[in-house]
Amino acid sequence: MAQLQDETPYDSFLLGINNLYIPFADDKFFINSPFVISNFDMLTTGKSYVIIHADNTILTIKFAKLIDVVFDNIMMNIFLRDLFTGQRIHLEFDIYKREDLCPFKLVELDYLQKKMDFLNDTVWNNDK
Repeated sequence: MAQLQDETPYDSFLLGINNLYIPFADDKFFINSPFVISNFDMLTTGKSYVIIHADNTILTIKFAKLIDVVFDNIMMNIFLRDLFTGQRIHLEFDIYKREDLCPFKLVELDYLQKKMDFLNDTVWNNDK
């Protein structure tokens, strides 16, 4: 599948050497950012993700499928589709900012399930 990134120039050498962002031909994207939580920091188009967004006292959780990722030399742009409403979701962040406080977390659903299964096996079933 053609990626939007193919049409957007960026400095692939600097991002790769700094271990920040590497797009792969098989619709996978390596993104080293505190905003992204997944196996090996990889996002894959077509996979399901959980978007956790905290805004002051409001916590919003959405389930979405990844459509594409584009880096434009300033901002990382992640495009998803809400699994329940079908609405398009656009997340963006500055990949060079590494602060701990971020407006959202994008968590791979498979990754979250594996962590929950591990907790279930080790914590809840520990009294056997």
